[in-house]
Amino acid sequence: IEDKGWVKRLRFKKEAICELCRAGKLNID
Repeated sequence: IEDKGWVKRLRFKKEAICELCRAGKLNID
């Protein structure tokens, strides 16, 4: 049994980080 919940959370976190990058609030190399 695979729990893909962590995949959704990871994707959400990734998108949230990208949003911060676009907003210029977070700098990721």
